[in-house]
Amino acid sequence: PDCDVGDPGALSPFVKTVSLPASVSVSVSGTASQNKILFKALGGGTDVTAGSATITLTHTQSGNSKAITVTPAGVIK
Repeated sequence: PDCDVGDPGALSPFVKTVSLPASVSVSVSGTASQNKILFKALGGGTDVTAGSATITLTHTQSGNSKAITVTPAGVIK
């Protein structure tokens, strides 16, 4: 993230985006924001509201799916 020149103590958000093939769908549950997980700086954890968030990747043609969990502390499993 870059520092805000107008407020040197503030950080601008850093957003990471990726492109997936049309045959792959993504869903996220258990977070405050729809289909997003906010990772906070310096051990601040995440915005995960439940016991953990689940990211589900599904290959729409085969129906195969994979679930990835993220804990409130930011651990990815």
